[in-house]
Amino acid sequence: MKNRILHSGTLLLLLLCGCAPTITVNDVTYEALTQEEEQHLVTTARALLVKPGKMVSRDEIRIVQKTEPKLEITYSGDRSGTAEVSWQAPEKIITVLFEGEFMSPTVSVSVSTEKRQPEILKFTDPVP
Repeated sequence: MKNRILHSGTLLLLLLCGCAPTITVNDVTYEALTQEEEQHLVTTARALLVKPGKMVSRDEIRIVQKTEPKLEITYSGDRSGTAEVSWQAPEKIITVLFEGEFMSPTVSVSVSTEKRQPEILKFTDPVP
């Protein structure tokens, strides 16, 4: 009976640890966030942006709430590094940056906005 409990516990531990997604960066493999954890970052970013006093207008908040953001994660350790969650509004780019251990209460979070640059037109010589 004791062996069965030990084997069941070992199997459970292997299943929990063995199923975590991984990513390899510069020949080093890190434990990555699951899709649910990535979605948690997006949800947290949205919650931060709708608080009063932030640098976003009501129209931009609607964009943040209704559109999927661009999510870029750079790993520097297991489930840690930097994650940028950003939305393209008509006037500016809105970004929430997470730095550190992503699922930790001590993760550093900052919000920034950047005025969008106008599209650059490419002029060609007239055809004779």
